Amino acid sequence: MSVTKSFGRGSGGEVLALQDVDLHVGKGELVLLTGPSGAGKTTLLRTIFAAERPEGGEIVVAGRNISRLRRSSIPFLRRNIGVIFQDFKLLKDRSAIDNVAITLDIRGIRRKESHARALEALGAVGLAEAAEKRVSCLSGGEQQRIAIARAVVGVPAILLADEPTGNLDPELSHDILDLLDSISRRGTTVMLATHDPMVVANASCTRLVRLERGRIVAMEQGVRAPIAPPRLLTPTPQGLDAGVLQPAEALS
Repeated sequence: MSVTKSFGRGSGGEVLALQDVDLHVGKGELVLLTGPSGAGKTTLLRTIFAAERPEGGEIVVAGRNISRLRRSSIPFLRRNIGVIFQDFKLLKDRSAIDNVAITLDIRGIRRKESHARALEALGAVGLAEAAEKRVSCLSGGEQQRIAIARAVVGVPAILLADEPTGNLDPELSHDILDLLDSISRRGTTVMLATHDPMVVANASCTRLVRLERGRIVAMEQGVRAPIAPPRLLTPTPQGLDAGVLQPAEALS
């Protein structure tokens, strides 16, 4: 609540990336963050997974103020938050399944189990047959779906997507939007940042939030079509103290 974040305190002066941002997001919502480049969308997402610390205000997840977490607690927070980056951040010399499984490998999950779950996640995004292919041999659309599989394989309570369709053609963009909608309908809270008018016009969402110069300037009810989503991983988060979030809690 009332989150403020600034950058550049040197000779160039201070730039307020976020100014008194108040936003409450419930479980299973799909919130579309829109606005021009530099509006603060990416910064807002980065504060939620503690890549940036706000100077003012609070970010509360499951009743806990994560903006004041100790550094040692941040890895536990990130087990509950999946992030889809615009530039994918994949290991290009590794296979698709290795890229997805790495999220679980880091947690110490046995290789056999991590690869089985990674294959399931790849199947959910329609890439099971490409599991053993090297990422560098796959298309941009396929790489984006691998990035999504990696983000959801740990069954996060929250999924943050920063311009997930920025490098894709319109047809693939629609597929990604449908997939994010399906993930949200299964109970994961999704926040999708975009400045693409096509995404704003076509994305199924519960709310549309517009930012300009670090402020929320408009918030309106979104449109969510009553479709039956395909089978996806089912979120089963447990407790924050165990490293994951309570399933019925909200994000503020």
